[in-house]
Amino acid sequence: MRKWIIRREGMDATALHGPLGSFPDREITEDEYTDAVAIRKNLPVLLMADHRRYLWWFCDRVYHYPNSEHDPEVIKGLITQKMQRTERRRQWAVETAKHDDIKT
Repeated sequence: MRKWIIRREGMDATALHGPLGSFPDREITEDEYTDAVAIRKNLPVLLMADHRRYLWWFCDRVYHYPNSEHDPEVIKGLITQKMQRTERRRQWAVETAKHDDIKT
């Protein structure tokens, strides 16, 4: 059976919200990888952990949160809240730009 190795160096840094730190490599089986791919569409999957935080894979992005929270449902809620705040900020920026009276 093939095994997958999750390496922090191999991750797309643009998908992360901050520095990676010193996460160790993690080896998973093909079955674990297949399960993670299916689950991550609806619920965050724990990828790696170091002494301070966890890396979670949700949808197509990787997020880090303190290792004090272990519940994927809570992590999903935190990620969703962050995405909603970002979208509201974007919409506000567009509205501000539309109504800006300053001529450049």
